[in-house]
Amino acid sequence: MATPGHESQALIAGGGIGGLAASIALSRAGLPATVLERSTFADETGAGIQLGPNATRIMRQLGVLDAIEAAAFRPEAIWLFDGLSGRRLATIPLAGVAEQRYGTPYLTLHRADLHEALVAACQELTPIALRPSFNVTAVEDRGNEVVATANSRRALSRAW
Repeated sequence: MATPGHESQALIAGGGIGGLAASIALSRAGLPATVLERSTFADETGAGIQLGPNATRIMRQLGVLDAIEAAAFRPEAIWLFDGLSGRRLATIPLAGVAEQRYGTPYLTLHRADLHEALVAACQELTPIALRPSFNVTAVEDRGNEVVATANSRRALSRAW
């Protein structure tokens, strides 16, 4: 059922980067969100990730840019090479150029560091509930509410 006092709430299946970012954006817009995640939100998987200025602008709006910058690297440039000859084709300057041109930096960091910053932001925002160990196996639209069922037959519903 919907939480008393709230007509609408979001129910998000998946606590990865997309689900956590969506819950933060919804929360900042005044819509409570519950994130259902099959793991424990301690995600150490993945490798390096690149965030261009369009992505870091969103991270700033979500309030997590400062947290991820502490763990990120600002590359000087990207070099493009011909795959067959190995000859350098182009150099794209990034360091100060991206931030000067677009207003936010180009960053690289480990995916787990980005995920950790998003989890921390969710934990600080009271209208967000993180539900670990909830492996969604079915979703049912009942017209005025959505019911998500876990593999253990637990169910959670949200009105919308």
